[in-house]
Amino acid sequence: MHRDYDILIVGAGVAGCAAAIALKNCLPEYSVCIVDRAPDDIADQTGGRASLEQTIGETLPAQVVIPMQQLGIWEEFLSLQALPCSGTRAWWGSELPNENESIYSAYGNGWHIDRNKFNRCLLTHALGSGVELLHNTELLEVRASSKNKSQLPIWKLSLANADRSPFKHALTDGSMTARFIIDATGRSANLARKLGAKKQHLDKLVGIYQYFQASEIIDSSTVIEAVEYGWWYSAALPSGQRVVTLMTDADVARQNRYRTADKFRQALFETQNLSECLRGHQIASQPIVTAANTQRLDTLAGTAWLATGDAAFTFDPLSSLGLFKALRMAVIASYAVTDYFSGKDPELTKFQCFANAEFASYLDKKREYYSQQSRFKQQLFWQRRRAA
Repeated sequence: MHRDYDILIVGAGVAGCAAAIALKNCLPEYSVCIVDRAPDDIADQTGGRASLEQTIGETLPAQVVIPMQQLGIWEEFLSLQALPCSGTRAWWGSELPNENESIYSAYGNGWHIDRNKFNRCLLTHALGSGVELLHNTELLEVRASSKNKSQLPIWKLSLANADRSPFKHALTDGSMTARFIIDATGRSANLARKLGAKKQHLDKLVGIYQYFQASEIIDSSTVIEAVEYGWWYSAALPSGQRVVTLMTDADVARQNRYRTADKFRQALFETQNLSECLRGHQIASQPIVTAANTQRLDTLAGTAWLATGDAAFTFDPLSSLGLFKALRMAVIASYAVTDYFSGKDPELTKFQCFANAEFASYLDKKREYYSQQSRFKQQLFWQRRRAA
């Protein structure tokens, strides 16, 4: 473990690992290190170790093949034996279902994945390409130090073990330097906020999800149903479970007590269509609440730093593009860092233009999709979406 790196990435999730892989593809001679708060309890064959928290099941759109091939991880992904998604069945704009079968997609089928396995796959690939990992490590402070001979700034970072135990590796004094830093800390945007960026929240959406167990997977389609207080989402998982999620606003959930097991179950089994997908399923968990609101940073990049993945901005789960965005942004970020070091774009102007255009396009699509739902115009959740 060294003290000085060319590039330091904070966060070992999908966005951070994908960025590390993309950077090693573009700049193989540059040293890259990932810093992550997770403890040292999962080993991989390269000798690096990291922990991945339990995460909700995910559905990847068919076009995810593009960034995966760009990153060079497509074959490894296929080896995970993810569950093919046969399409989407949605009760959205009317009481009749709208079916979008994957057979009509130019990219083939989408995928239901085990998120933890997917995260481990990316981390293993990153470590195998020469990326270093500091686990159980928290970023305390970051400041720009004096410039080097090329007149580019050097970042000095103060680190500590996340469990507050003494460092057991070379960083006995908890300090490190890097020529470029990347925020991949997810919704917290911890690094970017230390550099002065501020989070902007555009709605109050939360997801309340619960797992169900079935003896076999009968229907691998994604199911969506709009209701007066939000919408429901359900997808099969490779484990044989099915995840069911209620998407609503935080205050609506609180007022109706949807976070409690009884109220969640009552609302679920009052749905006209989605509840039919759960015949023969057994409850496998309590309801779990997670943030799902759209947010973005007011500043996505600056001299010698950028934010990527959910640290930069988040998408409404209705889009099913969260992980696709993280992988695609990782590739674009690697181009931006390459241009930065070559002197072609020292202020990362192209990256910021791309990211802003990506978010603007997402907002347009979000308005379009929510405007298609006209059955519950007088309900607070839908009034807010029309006004956005």
